[in-house]
Amino acid sequence: MDAIDIHVHVRGVAVVSEVERFLTEAQLTGAVFFSRAAKTADDERRAIEELAELHSRMPDRVYPFARLDPTREKATECLEWAVRSCGMVGLKMLPENFRPEDACARALYTLCGKLNIPLLMHTGILWHKGYNANNCRPANMEVLSEYPETRFAMAHIGWPWTDECIAVVQKLHRTQRELDQAFVDTTPGTPPSYRESALAKCLENVHADYMLYGSDAAVGAPTTPPQVYTCRWRADKEIYDRLKVSAADQEKIFAGNARRYLLGKKPG
Repeated sequence: MDAIDIHVHVRGVAVVSEVERFLTEAQLTGAVFFSRAAKTADDERRAIEELAELHSRMPDRVYPFARLDPTREKATECLEWAVRSCGMVGLKMLPENFRPEDACARALYTLCGKLNIPLLMHTGILWHKGYNANNCRPANMEVLSEYPETRFAMAHIGWPWTDECIAVVQKLHRTQRELDQAFVDTTPGTPPSYRESALAKCLENVHADYMLYGSDAAVGAPTTPPQVYTCRWRADKEIYDRLKVSAADQEKIFAGNARRYLLGKKPG
């Protein structure tokens, strides 16, 4: 089965040999990689250039997303440069220091639509100190209904607000049926004891056409001893098999929907 991982972080420098080993050991056809976290606007650009170099070496298997902080000066100019000059195919944002309805974020939503690139927004609790959970609640993503040109995915099924995540997708699908806009990134998030229930609820209420597989894996410069990579998608496949999800729907979740989300092509 083809598998495309929609949610992979770059730590440090992602070299070709390490990324090839990750894709092989994780049994992936390809993956979305986010440019590494950066503390300044200049470093943000360097991180994008590093990811662009990786993409140029592995264009068929690496889908590069610029990770940007919308509160930084000239964030829109940076995104346009990242797409037009560096080949980024999507945008990743984490609403730790902003709210999704803030003007700075709205400017990037608009630009995503103009550039025809997808947005992946972190939703769900953040596992470090700070009072930022409310920024990351899936209900905040209702603001995307004002940007119908911008397709987006909510990461981690919004854990622990998985029901809220599902409800937002349902609402957008029901109120804007003509659009192919809202997706659920099923990356954990969800602890093992909640995983099967969360995926079952997604299948029943969002449906397989709008679910994306993600791992939350991290890839970076080779370490000593070498980092161990595993095939994480098989654990989800075991759940889908128990839930009697058809092979056709599993193909959508693990690869087909990712291609549609990345390219903006509606099903059928």
